[in-house]
Amino acid sequence: MKKIVGFGFCVLLLVVMNGCGGPDASFRRVSGIVTYDGVPVEGAFVAFIPQDSSGIAAQGTTDASGKYTLTSATAKRSDTGAKPGKYFVKISKTEVAVDPDQAAFDRGEISYDELQVRKASKGPYVGTFSRDLIPARYANHRTSGLEATVENKRDNECDFTLEK
Repeated sequence: MKKIVGFGFCVLLLVVMNGCGGPDASFRRVSGIVTYDGVPVEGAFVAFIPQDSSGIAAQGTTDASGKYTLTSATAKRSDTGAKPGKYFVKISKTEVAVDPDQAAFDRGEISYDELQVRKASKGPYVGTFSRDLIPARYANHRTSGLEATVENKRDNECDFTLEK
């Protein structure tokens, strides 16, 4: 009898240690594909903003095939997903570019003095700037028109088709 009780205790201990629950047990895997005008978007930032103020945001970045997998900011492991609930979604992709005048100077096409004249004519100078590669409305969860529901199941697929 002692052997059976001891064996049962060991099994219970193994179940608890292997994460029958664990810190990330309440998260559900969330992944999907982002396309813009029918083409997968690589390098887009995808964020799920909880509609309930007590919720937890989750985010991910798309790969070359447009696929993303979410990770919550409070999860202990990566790719854990999000907690079940309703979310607003924002998606952005920007490109950082060097000012064309700075690039011309860097290539030796204009002098330092010419660069300074061009800077002065533009007002406050910024050496780099970014531009949106998908419509800027998608970068704000209030204007994107995108929503998702994470269900209390193991895997959730949430694809987003963006248009001009």
